[in-house]
Amino acid sequence: MHLFQCFGSSENYFSADAGATTNFIRNYQPVVLYRVFMHIVTDVERWKARRCIEVKRIPEPGSYSKRSLNSLNSTNRCRRTSYNDNSAMVSAGLTAIGVLWAMISFLATCASCVGYMLPYWIQGSMLNNTQAVYFGVFRRCNYPTIEAGFVNQCGRYKTFVDIPSLSWQICTVVIGVGCIIAMFVSFTALLACCMKDLVTKRVGRFVGCLQFMAGILVGSGCVLYPLGWDHTQVQQACGQMSGLYRIGNCSMCFGYYTTIGGCGLLLLASLLSWKAGTSKTDAYGIVGHCDPRRV
Repeated sequence: MHLFQCFGSSENYFSADAGATTNFIRNYQPVVLYRVFMHIVTDVERWKARRCIEVKRIPEPGSYSKRSLNSLNSTNRCRRTSYNDNSAMVSAGLTAIGVLWAMISFLATCASCVGYMLPYWIQGSMLNNTQAVYFGVFRRCNYPTIEAGFVNQCGRYKTFVDIPSLSWQICTVVIGVGCIIAMFVSFTALLACCMKDLVTKRVGRFVGCLQFMAGILVGSGCVLYPLGWDHTQVQQACGQMSGLYRIGNCSMCFGYYTTIGGCGLLLLASLLSWKAGTSKTDAYGIVGHCDPRRV
């Protein structure tokens, strides 16, 4: 830029006198240098603006509907995912594998609890093989009594001590605790289908460990249950040949298989839980992290 463009025509500022021209340049030299410096700074800023993408300030939470989608973008070095890009994944709060995990968790809990409550684990016979009897963990059907003779109905033992075998008492506690843990995880999984950010990746792995523990407890109860087949009440229905892991004349019933199936589903669901959770979104619906030092 020409020096005299900042002040107009030279006729307005200079006289024919050479001394006056020299005094003018001496007096206005700081102003000229300042304007030249400001023009240089402006050109540098415009050059930077062409090289960089503008980082827009994100407003406070609660004003998402007033923002455009472009306000969620950062520089091309900051890898971010907007809310709309992940709406299909986090709308239900779980991934596709997470929905499958919730369904299997519910089925596993139902199978474990139903099998635990049913008295149909083993089937035997009494009264010269004319009357079928059934045993569960803490319940039985069709049993003899002193007062009323043979009772054709199902019921549970009056107290915990009345459970025939020590191993069956342990099974009652172990499987009961496993079912409680399974119900908690299943309830959390069902809520996560409707609530966003309830089951994140970290939470999913934590409840998966709980679910694996529940499966181990239920499976342990199924393994310990045959240790009680040497009790007198079992031998009355299964014969004297029954003993530890020997069922004698009795047969396994569907309640035992249902509980084992619930144990298998719990272990399968614990593996699926590692891929069930989603990345937690922040207040602006953005997934991920952007390092401002890389801008």
